[in-house]
Amino acid sequence: MRFYRSGRDRILAGVCGGLGEALDMDPIIFRLLFIVFMIFYPVGAVAIYLAAAILMPMKPGEDGSSVDVRRIGDVVIGLVLTMIGFWVMTAALTSSIFLNITSRVSFPQFFNAVSLLITPTIGVIGLLLLLTGIVFVWKGLRRKVKVMEAGASGA
Repeated sequence: MRFYRSGRDRILAGVCGGLGEALDMDPIIFRLLFIVFMIFYPVGAVAIYLAAAILMPMKPGEDGSSVDVRRIGDVVIGLVLTMIGFWVMTAALTSSIFLNITSRVSFPQFFNAVSLLITPTIGVIGLLLLLTGIVFVWKGLRRKVKVMEAGASGA
């Protein structure tokens, strides 16, 4: 089995679309796995995707020049918001654990009161960023499905 990048089912370089075609699976599964990997290991995810984009040739007979810029924008904005939201939530959780551990140390009562208000608020902001990012990514992925269905029904 040979893997090719997809020229017609692509968001960036066609790697996930090509994997979906080669393994007879929906490419959205690979895109969602990439997003999860991107949240936890962004540098590794980008490195693997770039390596795959360079090493996998374009599928013969397909022109890979048509890319919907609006779809790419939605997906990239979604990925960035999702990563920032995840990191903010992680920071809020880490700081709340740290504050719980250090609350036994004699800090002024003011700092404990402020930390009880700020830490959950930061966590909620992180959760909202994460959910907004997921909505943007989903919107970008769904836009691709709508474009494909419109092209298929017109043919």
